[in-house]
Amino acid sequence: MSHTEPHDTIENALITTSFSINSTVLYSLENTQIITKHKLFELKEIISNQLSIINNITSSNIGTIPIYIQSLNLTLYYLKEYVNNDLITIVTIFNSDQISLILPITLLDELIREYKASLSSSGKIEFKIRFNQIIKKNELQFQNSKDLDDELNQVKSLLNDNIEQVLERNERINLLVNKTGQLSVRGNKFNVGSKKIKRKAWWQNIKFKVIVVSIGGSLASFIIFLFSKSI
Repeated sequence: MSHTEPHDTIENALITTSFSINSTVLYSLENTQIITKHKLFELKEIISNQLSIINNITSSNIGTIPIYIQSLNLTLYYLKEYVNNDLITIVTIFNSDQISLILPITLLDELIREYKASLSSSGKIEFKIRFNQIIKKNELQFQNSKDLDDELNQVKSLLNDNIEQVLERNERINLLVNKTGQLSVRGNKFNVGSKKIKRKAWWQNIKFKVIVVSIGGSLASFIIFLFSKSI
């Protein structure tokens, strides 16, 4: 078992589940496709070693143990309980430590309850059948949960993309509004300036007319004066 940091990836899956009584594994079900594909042939030995550790834990009857194998990050979930003076220990291994804890815990709890029910009914043969059925059902639920998470992530991604597009559009609109505002300010300044120019031109025109009238009046007076002198 390698304790190096994992680098490889593995598809989400329930990899293996084992049921033991007094540290002896009686039932197990493996995802042989995943185990073969990723060469996880050490899992049985790892589970056997972990059982002795788990059964000596006194602080908790339920918990998780990280497992590193073939550069993969796996998580072992366990549940143990005394039933009729026998120590029942159930372990299940998932590939991801980011799954909802309720999924493996639900599987372990359902198996221990089914085992207790089998003691008062048809016994071990039916429990072995139910053991496989429960695991298959939970595998399907786990896959459905993963598919739902993937769909939710896609929706989140689309929403984020749409939000970014809206923000970019708002930025462009704000930029256009700012430019329009600047043009409006410039237009107002131009109007004020043109009015000043018109007013200045009007006054200059008035001054010119006054000067012309004054000069004309002076010339007329001078001509009249000369004419009166000649008489």
